[in-house]
Amino acid sequence: MPKLPPKIALYPITFFTASTLSTILFALTSVSQAQTDQLPQVSQIPSRGSSKSQGTELAVAIKAFNAKSVGDPIGKQQSPLTDEDVVAAIRLMDRKDHPLAPDTIFSSLERIAQTNKLSAGVEFEALTSLDPGGDFVFDTWYVRINLPKEDGGIYSFPVRSRIVRSRPVAEVARDLEVQLQAMPQFPGRYRLEERLQLLKGRTLLAARH
Repeated sequence: MPKLPPKIALYPITFFTASTLSTILFALTSVSQAQTDQLPQVSQIPSRGSSKSQGTELAVAIKAFNAKSVGDPIGKQQSPLTDEDVVAAIRLMDRKDHPLAPDTIFSSLERIAQTNKLSAGVEFEALTSLDPGGDFVFDTWYVRINLPKEDGGIYSFPVRSRIVRSRPVAEVARDLEVQLQAMPQFPGRYRLEERLQLLKGRTLLAARH
């Protein structure tokens, strides 16, 4: 299974899913300022790069994931996920890489590979941005499969890992600022504003290097 470069582990890593982009695009396509009070909370906006199954065929869940991925700026440039991708990733998985995962999780993964069926609550997710906290932010296409734990949490296992490109933090800050200027007010906007301030601060630090 492809792994991230070792040095990335030295930094506090932030992953951003397609829900961050969907928050921006949802706000930009809202019909009027008067309707902004009806916008959902940021946490309620579903990720375009995820697909949740309710106990279904693997092929059906993958088809739904691919359909949503086409609507994502990064996802639409990627080759579609396949049954073979998922099964091969499961078979390649090494338990030593997941020491905290219980046997029940591995049993669930093995059943997926053997039966091509997903249990209820299993979810595919795509992570589209990696921010190690330095001078660059990375566009990514990390597809993983999430399995529910008995305590209510989830375990995530990689299916695809691809770094698409790197962007200077100044470019990311400019893009986000332009998007915010075009946005109406909506619940959760402050999160994007806080991120913009952090990015601007890092831009100043990068300029001193």
